[in-house]
Amino acid sequence: MKKEIQLVSRKNHRLLHMQIKDEVLKEYYNGNIPENTPCPSSRELVRKFNTSKVTIGKVFQELKKDRIIYSVPGLGAFWGRKKNLVQYKTVGICFAVTGVVSRLNSPYFFSMLEGIEQILAKHNLNIKLLRSANLESINEVREAHCDAFICTGMYAHILPVVDNFTKLQIPYLLLDRPCENNNLNYLERDSEKNIYDMTRFLIDKGYDKVGLIEIDRKLWVAEKVHRGYAKAMQEAGIDYSEEFFKFQKGNNSYFKKPSEDKFSAFCKSHTALVIGALHRSVIDYVVSFFLRQGINIPEDCALLSLSYVDDLVSNGINISCAPITPYKMGLKAGEAIVKLLTTEISAPLNIEFKTDIRWKY
Repeated sequence: MKKEIQLVSRKNHRLLHMQIKDEVLKEYYNGNIPENTPCPSSRELVRKFNTSKVTIGKVFQELKKDRIIYSVPGLGAFWGRKKNLVQYKTVGICFAVTGVVSRLNSPYFFSMLEGIEQILAKHNLNIKLLRSANLESINEVREAHCDAFICTGMYAHILPVVDNFTKLQIPYLLLDRPCENNNLNYLERDSEKNIYDMTRFLIDKGYDKVGLIEIDRKLWVAEKVHRGYAKAMQEAGIDYSEEFFKFQKGNNSYFKKPSEDKFSAFCKSHTALVIGALHRSVIDYVVSFFLRQGINIPEDCALLSLSYVDDLVSNGINISCAPITPYKMGLKAGEAIVKLLTTEISAPLNIEFKTDIRWKY
């Protein structure tokens, strides 16, 4: 999957006739061209885009297939009714990353994108990679030329963008939420209940000292992690006031390595730990720290992590986890956005993943 550009270019990975179709449709939809008026002729489009009659013929085929234009024998092609059009057959995807989304640079989002693409391809919907920062005005959303949007939504700056989607009545789906607002269309990655279920699971297994490892970040996700853990501990009547350890966010890394003495004392004072931080680097650090300190899993301390992968292996050790894989998220996101595009939905679309604990011990 490569990032699309909006210019008609023979270096673009999309087929040339599909790029020209987009450009022709932009002029019709954004311009003052009335419905049921003649379309540009093949000769005009060949000259305008410096291409062949064969390519322009394919453009007309696509426009007719989507019922954007219709033909009148002996008179030529005419524009159809704007209000009945599926404008671009494109879904904009906004991930919280800069640069190219690839298996090497951003494996999490790349895997999610594969799941989304698998669903959208079945419905003949294209994907356009965008940045949410470029959708902060109504005009920017219009000029993106998308029928719907899927956005990572853990940061509060996404809310003005969502307001623009709502004003234009464009379907959208947030992957996570930046706040406690059930009126948003969202797919929840790691809800309060996931951490609650994991903590209760360990308590019910007989682990009487359960600690939480989390990242000190000002995000709604971090609040939910802490809240789910606190609820489980309170219900079990366990004092949890000093039972959590926060990794500090790093400047050029996901977290700063903690004081080894403090972290060692924390780990050795617990019989089980819940890792609420989703980033794989946190899981790998904790397991390698256990190995250096001679802490056995699970004899000395059991680990249960909210993980990105089904079979979590870190430093050669199988770790129990509650996996929510990005590929599954992509599949669900694709299905949800198709539903929003094709169905009249009166209430907000709220989708949450159920906890699925894979216990290794």
